[in-house]
This record gives sequence, C-alpha cells and structure tokens, in this order.
Amino acid sequence: MKISTKIQASILIIVNLLLAHYIVSSIPLRLDFTNENIFSLSDNSKRLISKLEEPVEFDFYFSKSVEELNERYISLKNFGNRVEQLLVQYKKAGSGKIRLNVIDPKPDTVEEEAAIAAGLHGQDLQGGERLFLGLVATQGDIERTVPFFDWRKEGLLEYDLSKLIYETQVLAKPRLAIVTSLPLKAPPYPTMPGQPPPQDQYIIEELETGFQVEMVEESATELPADTEMVAVIHPQNVSSELLYAIDQHALNGKPLFVAVDPSSRTNKNQSQQMGGGMMGRPNPNDSSTLDQLFAAWGIEYDANQAVADPNIALTQPNFIEPSWLVMGEANRNNSFNPIANLEATLVVEAGALKLSDTSEASFEPVLKTTTEAGTVSSMILNFTQQGALLRQIEAGGEELVL
Repeated sequence: MKISTKIQASILIIVNLLLAHYIVSSIPLRLDFTNENIFSLSDNSKRLISKLEEPVEFDFYFSKSVEELNERYISLKNFGNRVEQLLVQYKKAGSGKIRLNVIDPKPDTVEEEAAIAAGLHGQDLQGGERLFLGLVATQGDIERTVPFFDWRKEGLLEYDLSKLIYETQVLAKPRLAIVTSLPLKAPPYPTMPGQPPPQDQYIIEELETGFQVEMVEESATELPADTEMVAVIHPQNVSSELLYAIDQHALNGKPLFVAVDPSSRTNKNQSQQMGGGMMGRPNPNDSSTLDQLFAAWGIEYDANQAVADPNIALTQPNFIEPSWLVMGEANRNNSFNPIANLEATLVVEAGALKLSDTSEASFEPVLKTTTEAGTVSSMILNFTQQGALLRQIEAGGEELVL
C-alpha cells in the first residue's frame, strides 16, 4: 500500500471513531484497584443504564476451565476475570434491567456451538486448547456482539460496553449527513465502459455499519429531514443556504463534525493526474474552510497556513518533512477515547485552530504540536526544499492545536 493511501485510510478511520464517539456521551474511565480488583462504573454509564426501557441480556462466554490459563496465560485469565467483574457492576447498576449469564463453552458442548453461532471468535492457544472471551448483548430481536475482548484495549472496556448497550436500544440507524468536496462516495456507474463499478472509499463502508449515511451536495439548500448528525469534510463551495442549515443544526445542540484543510493531498493528486499545477504550484482549490461559520462561532483558522514542527517532523535518513507531523503520546489528549490507544498519528500538512478572545465556546484540544512549531504558507509546500522549509518556520513559542 502506498504511503499516501495509508495516510488517507488512517485519517478516515479516525474520522469514523470521532463520529462514533458522539453516539455515547464522553465516559470518563477509571479503575478501582481494590483488593477484589473490581471496576467502578462512571456516572455517565449509570445514567445510560437508568434509561433502559427493556432488559438487556449479557451472555459472557469465558473459557474458565481451559487449563492453559492457569499455566501459561495467567495475565489473560486475570483480564477475563476483570471483564466479568465489570459486567457484574453493570448488572448491579441495572437493578434488574441487565441480566448476566457467565458461560464456560467447553469443547463439543451446546455452549460452544452457541458461541460460534453468535459470531464469537475462539482463539487457539499454544497447547491446542481453544479460548472464548466474548460477549453477546441482546434486547428483543436486537443482538450485538464482542467477538473477542482485546486485552490491549482494557482502558476502553467501559466505553465499549456502554456503547454496546446503546446499540441494543437503537431500532434504526441515526441519519448522518455528509457534506464534502472529496470523492468519498463512488459514482453509480463505471468511469470507463467495460470496467467494474467503482467502490466507495473505505470510510463510507465503515460509517454505513453504524449510520444511515446521506451524501449532501455542497450546492444543496437544506439538510435531509431527520438528520441527527452532520459531517462537513473539506468544504470548498458550500451554498449560503446550506451554511445556514448547518449553523442551525449546531445551534440546536446536535453533533457536528468539521474537517478543514489548508493543503489537501487528495486535491493535489487529482490535479497532478489531470496535468495541473504549473511550476509546481498547488491547485488553488487545495484548501478548505467554513470561514463564515468559524467567525460566528469564534474560531480562528487560516486556510492559507499549514503547520510545521521540526521536533515532531517525519524524519528518515537524509530526509525530513517538517509539515508531516508524527503525533505521539506527548502530543495528544489521552483522555479522548477514540485516539487514546494509538501509538502515533501521522498528520500531513494540517492547519491550526484556536478560539478567539471573545469566543464563549469551550475548547478541548485533541492533537497539539510542541512549542517549536510555526506555520508556513501552504502555497510553498509543493516546491520548497525541506531545508528551506525549515528556515521558513517562525516559531511562536506556543503549542498549536491541529
């Protein structure tokens, strides 16, 4: 896979996680390391459980009798016990609205057949035994599963379980309206005669698993009826009527995701394929903004400036790209669940934003640079050598928010 394809896939997957994050209220996770090693539920999880109208049944499949857990996989056994303890806390908080069945699916039993039929993934251990560590949540005809709990994501257990409960309550997928200038959705016909029909980009396929996705042209004058969430991604020519509709959507307290870009790699690649970009100059449509709405909301963002930071620049032997930023643990908000477990995030030619002095909005940064960061004109990124670009950076002595 080309690096540009990897970058696009990674960023779009993060978009999907961010949108999913809006489904459930932000759940502050905490662990109660008592002698019994029992989890404590957050207030948000308890509120979610209190709103249940019909009981939810948890079938927790955990192969406790597997001998290898006591010999080679003690840490995995402890993790499974912690999952069970957390599920017990959900049951207690449910006051009869959550029923918990702990099942040991031994080989060649009805319980093992039920686990496989539900879509749980048994893991073959070194000694030949099979381990099940998954969950089936059921309410009425709605069934959701965790095929296998990932011990590497223990910090997100409560978030994932509360999201699972939420999904059992949803009879219809929420409507997500996407406004974008990018070709995320494939046209309904082949680009060339005799060729197979084009495929949607991966992000659309992923979003459709949890949302009723509706693509909205930038020239539209209104959002679709019953729109619950809006994603505006790389907007370039949004009509004034649609801007008003988006503003009203946000003012009504409904979730809005906006991604703007001072230097779109997708636009540049398209321009190059079409023979554009004289003298290495980028296409004038490489940037995007919602400047009218940003001004009204008290958000400062310059669509002509990209962020560069020598301290976290992508660096390889004889190569440094100051505007390609590797955001590690020190540069991210680790309390923000969708990115908490990422080892690093590569952000390419991004912009910076902040609140104006008069803004009344609250602001929670997710990705931040070091204090050595500065901005450079996005127009020079295509034809300035790396060393020269380093000299163009004027550090402001403060962290920039991407």
